[in-house]
Amino acid sequence: MTQRVQTARGRSSSFGFARVATATFWTKPKGVAINLKRHLEMALRADAEKIQLMAFPELGLSGYGCRNAFRQRGLQIACLEALETFCLKTADIATTFVLGLPLALDALFNVAAVVSQGQVIAFIPKSYLAGRSEWQENEWFSAACDLQATEVKLEWQDTPVPIGTDILIPFVDRRYEDVFTMGIEICEDGWQTPSPADRHAHNGATVIVNLSASNWVLGKDTWREVLFPANSGRQKSVYIYAIQAGDSTSSVVWDGHSMIIEDGRILASSKRWMLPGQSELLVSDIDIGKLMHDRNADDGWRQAQRVARFPYRFVTTEVRSWFPDTKDFRRELKRLPFVPSDPTAMEKVGRELFNGLGQGVIGRLWHLSKDGEPVKTFMGLSGGLDSCLADLVTVYSYDRLGWSRQFFTSVRLPGPASGDESQDDSLTLARALGTGIHTADITELATAALKAAGHDPCWKCTQCENAQARARTFVLKTLGFNLGTGDMSEAAKGWCTEGGDQSSHFHVIANIPKTLVQYLVQYYIEYMTHEEPLKEVLMRIVNRRISPELVQVAEGEEIQSSEDKMGPYPVTDFYMHDMMRTGAEPRRMAFLAETAFGRKEKDDDVIYDRAFLLKWMRDWYIKFDFAQFKRNASPDSVLVASLGLGAHDKWRWPSDGDPQVFVDEVDAMIAELEAT
Repeated sequence: MTQRVQTARGRSSSFGFARVATATFWTKPKGVAINLKRHLEMALRADAEKIQLMAFPELGLSGYGCRNAFRQRGLQIACLEALETFCLKTADIATTFVLGLPLALDALFNVAAVVSQGQVIAFIPKSYLAGRSEWQENEWFSAACDLQATEVKLEWQDTPVPIGTDILIPFVDRRYEDVFTMGIEICEDGWQTPSPADRHAHNGATVIVNLSASNWVLGKDTWREVLFPANSGRQKSVYIYAIQAGDSTSSVVWDGHSMIIEDGRILASSKRWMLPGQSELLVSDIDIGKLMHDRNADDGWRQAQRVARFPYRFVTTEVRSWFPDTKDFRRELKRLPFVPSDPTAMEKVGRELFNGLGQGVIGRLWHLSKDGEPVKTFMGLSGGLDSCLADLVTVYSYDRLGWSRQFFTSVRLPGPASGDESQDDSLTLARALGTGIHTADITELATAALKAAGHDPCWKCTQCENAQARARTFVLKTLGFNLGTGDMSEAAKGWCTEGGDQSSHFHVIANIPKTLVQYLVQYYIEYMTHEEPLKEVLMRIVNRRISPELVQVAEGEEIQSSEDKMGPYPVTDFYMHDMMRTGAEPRRMAFLAETAFGRKEKDDDVIYDRAFLLKWMRDWYIKFDFAQFKRNASPDSVLVASLGLGAHDKWRWPSDGDPQVFVDEVDAMIAELEAT
């Protein structure tokens, strides 16, 4: 197989996305005419929905419950005639379809037919037959291993059609850009291990289609929602599971549980328990770019790929070109990708993260301890959001160790730019938590440092800001073992002072993005305390404007704002997630940001336009590269998710990297926008 080298800009029109669908409806055993009608009704919607791939149920043309009727030559011929009619009726639709039918060769096979622009381009037989309990497929069908033919000649087509389980289908669009590669398995195949899809995936298939006729029994829906996402996650694939809603009632029933799954996450699921005559076209936009990024970045995947190599035949299909639209994007896109969108998940996610972060603190404290004796530690408590969460995690860690909170000291470090409200809240919080409290005004120390450097303190410039940050760190490290409070969003853009708040003996929340910091403090309020005074001060901290309070303000002036300098934290975290998680190019990131921030998820969400988002994207690329030297010098911290920017995490980045190639692309988008 020849693979083309594709540049980031070469696929920027689709941004690595594709559009797929499953068609769910009642099938009729032996009802070939009505089954064909239902297939065509769904297929004829493909143009309006801009679908590139549509999958139908297993044995959809014949119906699944035909039993001994499968042996009737009349039924077999009727299904082939229906397939021919389907080809004729869909010849002008630039969508590839996958249909199920019985195919009689030297034996009878349960196959998937791949139809493209009026032609059958491949037949894929079922590998594993269900021949136990309520299924008797082995009475009528032969398994793929019994297949002798490698090609099939259809009367209405000039060229033979390849058949076998050794076929993959690369999709290209009408500009001949790669879309994805499809592998196919049928129902029972996906329940066995190793499954055909495992082999398909390791040989290049990013989309797996499973045509199914899996009947319902109590609890099976739950098992499907475990098994197939697990298959998809292990395969790093999109898994399209197409099933009928009803068929024969001789002994079983069907619930119509179709799903589209991506990398272990269910993107869309059909309504179950449809009535006869009802149908559903389940449409979703899938992210092939992310899957390819993850496969390339996973050493274990590449090793398994070497073991699973198999001689495949490749049959290319051409489909419509599809351009993602900010107003018609068929997948959930969160503006806060680090934060669970399901409100019922907060209790579990919060508990897990507090335990994970706490385990890091506990491990470091136990290492410092002598025979389990309590260890004294110190943390700067500013009344701001980050130090608040770090303080809560540390208190939780001391409690789990059974040590008195008095061995942990919250250090208040007021300076020339400190606000009264934040200082009051830091004291209230420390008292409410029952930690040790120490107050040290750093004004004199910072002043002395500035004068020693020949700078007259103005408390307005960057030099004065750095002097205050380093003075605080000097005091904290002089006191003893210092637990740091910096977060991942600030590390990403370098919103910290090297040798100041960037430094500590151990960072508690260094790999927690700012939006997740807010979420975790909210979790603590809802689930970890019943004390109203503590809840009140935490709510004030969560709702306060985020500021390092390093620039002195006159009466009536607003305090320094981190987001005015660094951009809104939701936007920063969105760019950080997409760049680190998928290696996305700027145009893709801009499209996703405009889609996410151009609409409201909640009533209080702020809408940002493309110009605003591009401005902060440009800033993101410049600051992210510049800040790497600070991240390389950061202290130990624990990784709590798949992404982390700590010096010892898997993230590797040059300290002297040049962002210009990315900035130029952002500038080009800004120029395009201004030209309109």
